[in-house]
Amino acid sequence: GGGLRAPVGHMQVPRGPQHTAPVGQQGDPPDHRIPPDVEQAQQESGHDEKKHPAPAGLERREQSFGQHRGIHAPDPAVAHPERTTGGHTGEFSVDGKAGFAWLAIVIGSVFLDPNIFSWVPDLHELIHVPFGIREVIMFGVCVLAYKTAKPEALRGNDFNFEPIKEVGFLFIGIFLTMQPALTLIGTWASTNADSIGVTTFYFGTGVLSGVLDNAPTYVSFLSAAMGKFGMDVNTPAMVSDFAAAPGDPTGFYLQAISVAAVFFGALTYIGNGPNFMVKAIAESSGVQTPSFVAYMVKYSIPVLIPIYIVVWFVFFSGYVFPHPPDAAHHVEALKTLSQAPGVFLRF
Repeated sequence: GGGLRAPVGHMQVPRGPQHTAPVGQQGDPPDHRIPPDVEQAQQESGHDEKKHPAPAGLERREQSFGQHRGIHAPDPAVAHPERTTGGHTGEFSVDGKAGFAWLAIVIGSVFLDPNIFSWVPDLHELIHVPFGIREVIMFGVCVLAYKTAKPEALRGNDFNFEPIKEVGFLFIGIFLTMQPALTLIGTWASTNADSIGVTTFYFGTGVLSGVLDNAPTYVSFLSAAMGKFGMDVNTPAMVSDFAAAPGDPTGFYLQAISVAAVFFGALTYIGNGPNFMVKAIAESSGVQTPSFVAYMVKYSIPVLIPIYIVVWFVFFSGYVFPHPPDAAHHVEALKTLSQAPGVFLRF
């Protein structure tokens, strides 16, 4: 018994139990001879199994079926052309360069003021419309720029009209509802202009500019400041005289009003049109932005308001740089500001 053997795989196991091989003991080594068809495929592909043998212990177990057959993965650019870089070579490039020309026209149109250049037509007097030649040029540039823009550039910037619609509807409501408030404030400022100083104009303009649009707030306090010196804001010559001498009391008041109207516009999202526009564009692109209250709590109160107070202390308080003669009443101005209900408490 036990003399007859039968092959099982690459191992020879005796039929009788008395000759059973111990666990883990292997028989003859496996046959590593390469079939003729596989050898021919390897030669055609440039792979020589004899010159480049597989690692010991891992031979064919670690090799994929395709590699065992001499088949190599194709070039990704050929197999998946849609996943390539789209023709980009890694060099810096700008699509839609014509947009810079349109932007230059818009910036240039800002200076087309009929009050400064006599050759600029005044549409207010010619056809009695509430806009001027600048607005006509800007609107025309917007239409032409959109019509001539490359679709690839628009898609790359995720351009759509939803943010501007949101801002437009919001500020239409703000302009309609702020007129009574500005009229009341302008009347009060004109009536009490003799008793208020530059500090009141600075913080008053700033606080209202933070929740209303800059331009009408600026005009209201400019009218009150000009009334303090017996001037009328509706007379262009008087406006020019009011702003002509920055070192005079009139120019000093104008500086305080202008700085406050611009700087305090960053207090809230609605303090200026571009603020809310940037927020709307960011959110439409999936970027998380703080809420209205969170923005004020995290940034306006702890960061911006201290900066505004420092600006006032350095330039308009009189403690660092002296005031012009008429603007030296900063003590009375602070007293008036503290007595105004709800104004000083905002700080």
